[in-house]
Amino acid sequence: MKIAVVGLGYVGLAVLANLLENGYEVIGFDTDSYKVAALNDGKILISEPKIEKVLQKYLEHVTFTTRPSELTKASIIYICVNTPEKPDWSVELKYFNEAKDSVLKYSDHETLVIIKSTIPVGTSRKMQHEIDVKRPTGRIRVVFSPEFLRQGYALDDVRNPSRLVFGGEFDEALKIKLSTINPVNQNKIIFTDYESAELSKYSSNNFLALKISYINEISMLANKVGANVDDIKKIMALDPRISDGCLNAGVGFGGGCFVKDTKALYQQAKALGVDAKIIKASIDRNTEQNRILLTKLDEIYKGFKKIKNESILIVGLSFKGNCGDVRGSIAIDNLRVMERQCNNISLYDPLVNKETLKSLDHKIFTSLEEAINNNKIILIFTERTEINKLDDELFEKKIVLDGRGILEQSKIKECAYYYSPILGEIKKR
Repeated sequence: MKIAVVGLGYVGLAVLANLLENGYEVIGFDTDSYKVAALNDGKILISEPKIEKVLQKYLEHVTFTTRPSELTKASIIYICVNTPEKPDWSVELKYFNEAKDSVLKYSDHETLVIIKSTIPVGTSRKMQHEIDVKRPTGRIRVVFSPEFLRQGYALDDVRNPSRLVFGGEFDEALKIKLSTINPVNQNKIIFTDYESAELSKYSSNNFLALKISYINEISMLANKVGANVDDIKKIMALDPRISDGCLNAGVGFGGGCFVKDTKALYQQAKALGVDAKIIKASIDRNTEQNRILLTKLDEIYKGFKKIKNESILIVGLSFKGNCGDVRGSIAIDNLRVMERQCNNISLYDPLVNKETLKSLDHKIFTSLEEAINNNKIILIFTERTEINKLDDELFEKKIVLDGRGILEQSKIKECAYYYSPILGEIKKR
């Protein structure tokens, strides 16, 4: 039995690697010929080392292609294509519809289609209905199975998912088939209808985003009254109803999921006449939080004109640590604002690919020590923890705005000025 994976991004490659480990012959389909060529050489263009190791080990058991006709060889097809945000916050379904059309065109036998892409509520049922109209034989079955992956840990989360959700219309044979393809603890598997499965994905991501926005609001209050938001987090996290996931104060959330999924759910709720006040408040708080370092920089210098020619370093361009993904990058969003007013900006992020770095058109440092040494103002946007391996003296007279609160106390003491959303302002005494 061959299984096809359509869309070879973070989700698709994690699913594909897991299938290879479980002994399946896999077809990987993507329209990006550059990506497919790299994969055929055993290389991936994202920062997920575990996936690359699995791919290199089982390369002879996978075929990567840009030809949709190869889908005729598969009896199971995973759809893992990107569903980005439109300007009006709704979901762009162009790539999903292209994948759907390919399935309809090239699946001429009994096929199980498992959708992993995040799609608006109601989309899976519409796809099954369209298939039933065009292919009344009932040979193509559609199931929606949301992904709950963390970038940087994508393969781990597929191997050992917190839960495995399937939405659709099931008989016992289909339930058994899905459970066989996904050999996990059966207590983690939930079968439900299309709409509940689709909404569960949005609900989960929106709740995690809300936790981030909430703790950032608490951090603002903590800084005003002299409380320690890190201690507050630890106290809150000991309550099993709360836990510590997504409870770190900082510059807010970015990335390819939380940003678009909060907006997409708000937009769909609005279209249905539901006033999603909490979701909108989370979005608004995060938008403001994303710019908190620039707001503070403007405040301490009383205007950007005074730092027009100062040397400024941005540490971390990916939307979070341990990955190279710059979709929804808070750092790049801030960079676009700064470069209109500042003449001397340089960048450091060892996980972001060279092509992306070149496109930003600023000086790129490959040595963090050299980068810190050659810049006066340091803005930390992602968790580049290697910064704490540097000598403390390197931070003498530096202006550091630490968006993730990662800098060690011994280095903070050397700074001429230090600020983080966690500790607030610390000036050199």
